[in-house]
Amino acid sequence: MLLEKLASRAVSNHARQEGIHRELKKLEKMLPDIRDVLVDAEEKQMTNDGVKSWMEDLNDVAFDLDDLLDDIATEALRLELNMLESEASSSSKVRKLLILTCCTSFSSSTPSAIKLDHNMMSKVEEITARLENIETRQNSLNLVEIVEGDRSNRVRKRRDTSSSMDKSHVYGRENDKEAILDLLIDEASVDKVSVIPIVGMGDVGKTTLTKLVYDNERLKGHFDLKAWVCVSDDFDIVGVTKKILEAVSSTTHKDEALNMLQQKLKMNLSGKRFLLVLDDVWNENYKE
Repeated sequence: MLLEKLASRAVSNHARQEGIHRELKKLEKMLPDIRDVLVDAEEKQMTNDGVKSWMEDLNDVAFDLDDLLDDIATEALRLELNMLESEASSSSKVRKLLILTCCTSFSSSTPSAIKLDHNMMSKVEEITARLENIETRQNSLNLVEIVEGDRSNRVRKRRDTSSSMDKSHVYGRENDKEAILDLLIDEASVDKVSVIPIVGMGDVGKTTLTKLVYDNERLKGHFDLKAWVCVSDDFDIVGVTKKILEAVSSTTHKDEALNMLQQKLKMNLSGKRFLLVLDDVWNENYKE
């Protein structure tokens, strides 16, 4: 998204006018190199605090760059409106009055506008320096390029998860927890299967938030049974189905075909209101 904004006409044209074109070109060169190692970084941050810190800093600077590019695009629009105003000066007085009314808040010659341009240049230089630091740290962390599609072909050891947790060490998620509980309770009365996705990059607290919901007192009486299944990277439909069946039936099922597993699962769930958590899902194939 940032690369698309950097390449936009509004940003490019204004950058040339204000002399920050060279700095933005630096950013354009750095971003693809950083993007290429994100898959590796997402995997390693689970066990490497240095990579986790790198990801957090990258996230911060990405948001700041996004805001800056929006500011540049807005400034470009202001200049374009001023140009239209000048071109319209030879038109009728009514037309001129209308344009001036629409553009009252814009001025290209005020001290505040000059100061804004200087501040914008300073922000670009600051963000460039921060990204250069991130790129340097990226090399020292031995992050390597991995194509996103290759993720499923890599063998990785990922932690299994359960619904158990020490809730006394969780802070600041009360509003999120209550919002999800409200959704679950509303959907529990509907005669259909509803899906509530909790989506985000690795290690931002999705599992922790779900644990706060799973054993909450407010859910008592709303569901006939509950099950927690950790999916992880090995998204094998037979394996996932078997895990779900074992969670809801408390029995082991070995070497059974998918059809048999699904029939047994249907028998265990039919006519019941159930809450099923599928944790640590990485697969993005909607059909699966």
